[in-house]
Amino acid sequence: MIKVAIFELDAPYGKRDVSDERLDKLKDLLRCPKVTCLKIEFQDSSHLKDADMVLCSDKAKLDLILMDLETVEQRIAQGVEDAGLWLKVKQSLEKERFIFEGELSPQDKKKLAGCNLITHKPVICINQQEIDNLDQIIKKLYLNSGRLTFFTANQRELRAWSVNKGTSAYQAAGMIHSDIQRGFIKAEVVSFQDLIKSGGLTQAKAAGYLKLENKDYLINDADFIHFRFNV
Repeated sequence: MIKVAIFELDAPYGKRDVSDERLDKLKDLLRCPKVTCLKIEFQDSSHLKDADMVLCSDKAKLDLILMDLETVEQRIAQGVEDAGLWLKVKQSLEKERFIFEGELSPQDKKKLAGCNLITHKPVICINQQEIDNLDQIIKKLYLNSGRLTFFTANQRELRAWSVNKGTSAYQAAGMIHSDIQRGFIKAEVVSFQDLIKSGGLTQAKAAGYLKLENKDYLINDADFIHFRFNV
């Protein structure tokens, strides 16, 4: 679940569904009695530093930047390692740019993980009126989260799962259940588009769209996956 801290906005807290038209199409195709979509959780501003994302009033953008700038200047004054990196971060903030928007390399951004910088994570700025269209805001948040979605189904449930880019099939199996990860054999994978185009799993397999992948297979967005395992 993606956790979103709300800053200087009048918005509802708590868990909300992330609507996905692909789930609707899969439900019609596979006829699963239960559908479980992704969720995000809106939290108050006390979670700014530990949330996955921030939803901010466009009038309060500078406040977030100043918070991070104070942290960065303290680190530099303390003689932090990677001083050059921290100076680049400082320069980006002084240009009134969020850290995640800056020109840092993926390696540099990884070094900053866990450094209590608020705008190192994705920040979405909106005006108060936009929050009335909450479903669209939720979609925008998820699209900017950097996450991928994959789908699973059995006779009882069709479900969407959210993973970071670079997640392997083995890691994804562990998200579902530790037994599936421990007994991992193969991942049967077909893309959402190929599954819909072929008209079902049996037809997708007959058309050669379904592939058997090993543990190190990297999840792609909208993969439909069945994990083979034994325990």
